[in-house]
Amino acid sequence: MHPSNRRRDDIGVMVEMAESSTTFLAPEHAQCDNGEDKSFPPSLRRRYASALDPHRSTFRHTTSLQHEAAKDQKLRELDEVAATLDMWRDDHDSMVKALRTKVRDSMLFSLLHNDATAGMDEWDRDVIQDEKKKLLQHPVMRLIVLLKWRAFGVRMFSEQLLMHLLLLLTLTVSLTISLGTIQGDPKDDPDGDKEFKKIAGSWLCGTALLLLSLLVTRFLTWQNKKACAITAISLNLDHLVQLCDSLTFVKLNNGLVGLCAVYFCIFELRELAADYPDYAVFLCGDSLMYWRLVHVPTHFVTSIYKLVCTKTPSPYLESYWNRIQLPLFLLVLVYALCELWTYFPFEMCVYLGIPMHFVLCLMCVQYLEAFRDVGYLLPMMRRMLTDVFRYLAFYLPIQCGYACAYYLLFKSQGENLKPSSRAPTPQTRPW
Repeated sequence: MHPSNRRRDDIGVMVEMAESSTTFLAPEHAQCDNGEDKSFPPSLRRRYASALDPHRSTFRHTTSLQHEAAKDQKLRELDEVAATLDMWRDDHDSMVKALRTKVRDSMLFSLLHNDATAGMDEWDRDVIQDEKKKLLQHPVMRLIVLLKWRAFGVRMFSEQLLMHLLLLLTLTVSLTISLGTIQGDPKDDPDGDKEFKKIAGSWLCGTALLLLSLLVTRFLTWQNKKACAITAISLNLDHLVQLCDSLTFVKLNNGLVGLCAVYFCIFELRELAADYPDYAVFLCGDSLMYWRLVHVPTHFVTSIYKLVCTKTPSPYLESYWNRIQLPLFLLVLVYALCELWTYFPFEMCVYLGIPMHFVLCLMCVQYLEAFRDVGYLLPMMRRMLTDVFRYLAFYLPIQCGYACAYYLLFKSQGENLKPSSRAPTPQTRPW
């Protein structure tokens, strides 16, 4: 029996009669036939034997034997992983081979995503999660994570962060122009020309910096560092502002919004398609394009259905950020296409563009997960928001009651509201 199972007796075991309608809590510590107290539950073999005994007691555990067997199997698998990590301390060649395996076949992916605890009890899930946390803190596993971060993780993180900032900058400028912040034509109105130059200058500085940083994450090496430096020095803001008139600037900015949205949509779809193994495409006999255009959207819809109805999220939807990213980026893409071909309606910019911009700003918080000092606060914030929504269940009825009462009170009076009848009396001084 795994030592982590002993935590179960600290809570107590829910048992029930032979009829499914009568349940109660058993004592905290179980007793055996000889009267000796035991601080751990009976073994799995003994539990099977007692379940098959025709003269068994009328009490039984509510946790099914199948779930118990699944939990013990999962704990044995985690013990094997721990033994493998201990072996890799001396066998560096095996660890190097493990680093070259595919993501879905890696040990880290199996610890983070391959979780078959959907039907288990809460304390059983806690036992498995505690064992996984111990494995993630293993020195060999921490070394593997560090090597992967240095090999490709930091580059991908920097690229994602810079692309998100570029999308946020271009969308901000697009909404600023669409909402009429610049009054008048920049060619005829001097004030409009000044405002346009301020926006264009800020946009050019930020966009040039972000684009050069993106090139650095992709192409910067020790051999071509001089070419990147010369390209950065040759940029001149005054000449760039003169090349941009109002119409060209707006189209260029909206084009960048669309390209950034396409980049993120492709990235999210590739992550969604990673739920399927690569060989599944060849097993179905379909082309890769058909797989991306048909099977991936179908998988996205079925994943949402499983998340809502059966509470079993796919590996992609296990992240709370992924649940809002793909719909949001598709919405940004629709906005950019509408701005390129025709002007987006003003009402849609207000009621759709501003919330879209707010969510993009809020999504910048997810990039703090890579920092050790503040990354642990994000799950706490998510649980805190859950408590806030639960509190609204008490707040909304009270607020609605007050709002309706005051509305009926003042609406029934109309324009006949009488001031206070008590007139202020002049105060006289005694002297």
